[in-house]
Amino acid sequence: MKRKMAAAGAVLAVALTLGACGGHPGAETMEAPGYPWTTTWEELTASLTEQGLPYTEEENKIKVEQAEFFDLPVYNLTFDCNTPTGELQGVLWNLDTGDKEAMEKKLTAYLGDPVDSCRPTTFDTISEALSVHLASDYVSEDLICWHSAQPLSQTWDEEQRTRFQEGYVARQAENGVAFVDQPADTITVNGEETSRWYGQEAMDAWFENNWEVTVWLTKADEETWVVSFARVVSPF
Repeated sequence: MKRKMAAAGAVLAVALTLGACGGHPGAETMEAPGYPWTTTWEELTASLTEQGLPYTEEENKIKVEQAEFFDLPVYNLTFDCNTPTGELQGVLWNLDTGDKEAMEKKLTAYLGDPVDSCRPTTFDTISEALSVHLASDYVSEDLICWHSAQPLSQTWDEEQRTRFQEGYVARQAENGVAFVDQPADTITVNGEETSRWYGQEAMDAWFENNWEVTVWLTKADEETWVVSFARVVSPF
């Protein structure tokens, strides 16, 4: 069912001139238009208030019922500020299926072409030894993906990677998961055999096959698609 938009004065309008910056204006930062990743909770609520947009606050989240992005109506706009600094970690909104093609074109103009394949490494949740495996390809006709040009191994410096690794390994040790080096093997995921790594090789593979920012355009159901700008933020 189509969601009727509120009056123009109470609608979030993100004004973008896509050609003005040359190329794809959002490709470098991978930020939701109008909302830098450095935006704090206080700055966000002040901006929404200035625009006359009603919002609700939940734990680590701010929600707006109706809005616009790229001159298209969206709803259930959610800002996720669940980071140690209180800055943005994610921006998500829903749109009607009838606006999906137009939204895809706008996102492509803003971010560049979507990737042909997205296979991040995922930490195994049931294992006595810390390990990761290569996920099945996420990209399909129902899931379109953009991500940072370089993986975390290139965009996080050595100090950031070391801090994350030490924190994650310590947390897993508390749950009885050992950090040990052992030969890589394979695991079957969704009927497909894929690689699995352990110990330091696992951490290296995780940094090499994950990206600081990923943007999804995903089919939720026959009536709804979801756009999600998500940033990896270390909790350590």
